[in-house]
Amino acid sequence: MEIFLSSPGVQGLARPNRKAHPEVVWDAYVRVTDVEALRDELAARGAKVIRGPESTFYHTREIEVEDCNGYVLCFSENVPQ
Repeated sequence: MEIFLSSPGVQGLARPNRKAHPEVVWDAYVRVTDVEALRDELAARGAKVIRGPESTFYHTREIEVEDCNGYVLCFSENVPQ
């Protein structure tokens, strides 16, 4: 698993980046396998899926999920070109 975390750029400012900096898209970016199955599982458990799955121009399928604290997590799967 690969996890990419986003920093607000200000020490001690731990809050969702989208609220502090609207131009920042995600608070974390996680590469997974079978993003479709993950979306189904998260939705079945009541997660707030706010986008996807969608294909991107950089050859991934992605979903975005907002957690209970307002953090936006992107889950991504590489797809063949």
